[in-house]
Amino acid sequence: MEHLKKPKEKVIRTNYQGDTGAHVAKWLWCYTKYHSKAKLVNDEAQIASIYVDAVKRLEKSPRFQNEVEEINRRLALGVDNKLNNLWNETRKYSLEALEKMLSPEATVVRNGRIERIPANELVPGDIIKIEAGDRIPADARIIENIDLRINEAALTGESHPVGKNDLGSD
Repeated sequence: MEHLKKPKEKVIRTNYQGDTGAHVAKWLWCYTKYHSKAKLVNDEAQIASIYVDAVKRLEKSPRFQNEVEEINRRLALGVDNKLNNLWNETRKYSLEALEKMLSPEATVVRNGRIERIPANELVPGDIIKIEAGDRIPADARIIENIDLRINEAALTGESHPVGKNDLGSD
């Protein structure tokens, strides 16, 4: 019957959207305490920078952790509409930014014209045009390039960009 006992591990609360409660509380604490005069906009960089600021401030002054834990408690109990509304607004912005990242576009040459299309509309035979900083929207053969280097870290774990050759190269 030993296996029926409840584990003694501490479980970190997660809200219904899957966010770790402690991360949410840190962000809300920092925003309300230090950034509330800045209008919250649909900018993932703003949201991320506030979280980084929270982590840095808490590292310098752990005494603030009690304030974060209080916010986390109020969120868990659902007793603070202002905090809940603020978090829902930032979640909306985060989800929109994520959706935008997951819905890439591609620049293609079709019928001699350059067009911008959703990447999921690429078809065999499309010529994809890429520039520095672009995400590669699909598997493709390289027809022509000048010193092309690709960051493949997400696929291979390689820490440095990898040089690529075109079809005409050895």
